[in-house]
Amino acid sequence: ETAKTIRKLHDITKIDNFGIFCEGSRDNTIEYNVCFDCGKGVTIHSTDSGATSENFIVRNNLLMDCDATINVSRYSDSASTLQNVYIYNNTLIGFDGGVENYGLTIGNVSDIEFFNNIVYGDPNFRLANK
Repeated sequence: ETAKTIRKLHDITKIDNFGIFCEGSRDNTIEYNVCFDCGKGVTIHSTDSGATSENFIVRNNLLMDCDATINVSRYSDSASTLQNVYIYNNTLIGFDGGVENYGLTIGNVSDIEFFNNIVYGDPNFRLANK
């Protein structure tokens, strides 16, 4: 299977749902993108029972004012596997006028690393919701 790269999708703005969405896949790199005011900036999600989603790199992105700037979650507690997610060198900015939003949401993932990211925002912008 060939690795996939999502690169330089500039000006993904004002989308109620997902800016960039990867579901049920593996070996993906998401880099050099700009997402602004989306429901979820970047989402990595596993799918149906028994599926394995793995080996994701999210790096060098600018993600601003999304309800969940980066969302990494599994379909359900026992249905599938989501593993080996590396999130680094991103800028996450959150100013949403009093609405609670998150830089990173994580649900039922194994082997996730979040490092060397810039996270900045108002008091309602939380780094993580787990």
